[in-house]
Amino acid sequence: MHGLYEGALRQLVLRVKFSEDHAAARLLGGLLATACADLPRPDGVVPVPLHPERLRRRGCNQCLELARLPAAALGAPLQPGWLERITPTRPQTGLSRQERRRNLRGAFRAHPDVRGKRILLVDDICTTGTTLGRAVECLLRAGAATVDCAVAARTPAHPDRRP
Repeated sequence: MHGLYEGALRQLVLRVKFSEDHAAARLLGGLLATACADLPRPDGVVPVPLHPERLRRRGCNQCLELARLPAAALGAPLQPGWLERITPTRPQTGLSRQERRRNLRGAFRAHPDVRGKRILLVDDICTTGTTLGRAVECLLRAGAATVDCAVAARTPAHPDRRP
């Protein structure tokens, strides 16, 4: 699920991400829950994690807040501990696809409990897909059976960037 990261949706995502706007998080989480309603029930809903340093600076993990309603709607447990960010990466904004991949190399670690599990991975914004790709790779290497992804917004495609 995603809408284009522009206009009112962009403002809503930014409010969730940087202002700890819980009403905006519930609205976006509700939209994600509706979009995910036809997915098979996952064994766990996993928000894309923040590194502990960034979490301290920001105050909350916006992906965790967005994941609450899809987890409840699907009757699946919220499992933020199944994936952790172990490297304090630079913000991805302004980085090329290649720089993003390099920036996120080795950034995640999956918990052994993901083995054999169906996972719904939740992120706020998909720009190049690098963060989701690295997180999915990590979960699958740890033995997850399947990983579906749900994002609130996707940046508009640019001629020089693959969708």
